[in-house]
Amino acid sequence: MLNIKSPRHLAYRLSVSEERLHQVITNINSFYQEITIYKKKQRKVVNVKEPLKTIQKKLLHLLYTETQIHPSAYGWSPGKSSIKNAACHIGHRAKLCIDIKDCFPNTHSSSVRKLFEEDLGCSPSVATMLTKLTTYK
Repeated sequence: MLNIKSPRHLAYRLSVSEERLHQVITNINSFYQEITIYKKKQRKVVNVKEPLKTIQKKLLHLLYTETQIHPSAYGWSPGKSSIKNAACHIGHRAKLCIDIKDCFPNTHSSSVRKLFEEDLGCSPSVATMLTKLTTYK
């Protein structure tokens, strides 16, 4: 549980000044760049620029160290990989592979805010700040 109750405490936990944190949040859209990449097909991705990128990395580290990840979770889990995930299923009769189409674009910011406030113990103002730092459009 993060249990962060004030913007000052959030800035401290992210090792950034409170002023810088507010500056980034106020100008959040300027730290994103939409680009198109071409592999098998055309795909749009979002490039995150500094200093937001560093703040997001610090937040990710904080989340890894302060929250518990379910043992079944493999995506974005430190020390786990798709190969280790597949190894768990060797010898089973059937497998189910699911890819939720447009999962991130369809995750509403209110759900993210609720996670920070209700599940991770942050105050409403901090939950709002964290939502702005971690969601795009």
